[in-house]
Amino acid sequence: MNKIALSGWNPGFNKVRLTNLLHARPEFSLADAKAATDAVLDGKLVTIAVPDGETESFIDQINSLGLRWSK
Repeated sequence: MNKIALSGWNPGFNKVRLTNLLHARPEFSLADAKAATDAVLDGKLVTIAVPDGETESFIDQINSLGLRWSK
């Protein structure tokens, strides 16, 4: 399991797509996904646990959304 820390966003950030991406994960209800998206918008660090086999795909997806992150 890898932890990805969402640390901010760049111009063009798509908050609806981030909410949908997180909501597709089993550990995020829609309310949890929206709260995590709002936290990123507020400049708070949000840490997501991603299984080893899904890490690269998840990183590609968050890059396409305009997020800043770190492992």
